Amino acid sequence: MSRVGNRGAFVVPLALIGALVGGEVVGPGVAWLFIGLGLLFGWKLVPRFLSTLVSAGFAGAVAGGVIIGIGFRIAMRIVALMEPSRIPEFTVGGTMFIIVGIGGIFGGIFGIVASFARKGFGAGRIGGTLLAAGLVMAFILFDSETRGEILHLGAGGWLNLPMFGLIALGYGYVSQLIFDRVEPNAIQEAERITV
Repeated sequence: MSRVGNRGAFVVPLALIGALVGGEVVGPGVAWLFIGLGLLFGWKLVPRFLSTLVSAGFAGAVAGGVIIGIGFRIAMRIVALMEPSRIPEFTVGGTMFIIVGIGGIFGGIFGIVASFARKGFGAGRIGGTLLAAGLVMAFILFDSETRGEILHLGAGGWLNLPMFGLIALGYGYVSQLIFDRVEPNAIQEAERITV
C-alpha cells in the first residue's frame, strides 16, 4: 500500500461518523443521507473503491466477531464475577448479540473507517491499528451507562479499562492484518476481471 495518501478516502470515514452521530442525534434519515453521500463521493474519489470497501468491511467484521465479540463477552463475565452487588447472568441471546451485533456489525463499520482513513493518510498497519482501537474505545466510553459500568463495576476502571483496551488493540491489529492480506487479492481480482 502506498505511503502517499489519497485525500479523497477521507470522505468515507467522515460520512460513516456523520451517519452514526447524525442518526443518534437527529434520526435514521440523516444516517442514510450521510451513508449515501459517502458511497457517492467515495465511488468518485477513491480508486478501487468497491474492492477497498468490501475488503475493509470483511476484515473488520471477522476481527470484530472474533476479537471484540468473544473478548467483550469474556471481559464482561470477569467484571460481573468481580461485582458483589449483582448476580451474573449468561444468556445465549446476549452472547450472540455481542458477537454478531456489536462485534460483527460495528467491527465492520470500524474496519471501514480505519482502512479508508489509513488510505487517506497513507499510513501503515500501526496507524490503522491505533485508529481502529481508538474507535472501539470511543464507542465503549461514548455511552454514559456503559462508561459508568466500566469505571465503577467489578474491580473498577483500573482493571476494566486496560482489559477492554487490550481487546480494542487486538481487534485493531487483527482487522488491519486481515485487510492487508485481503486487499491486494481483491485488487488483483478486480484487475483480472476488467482485463
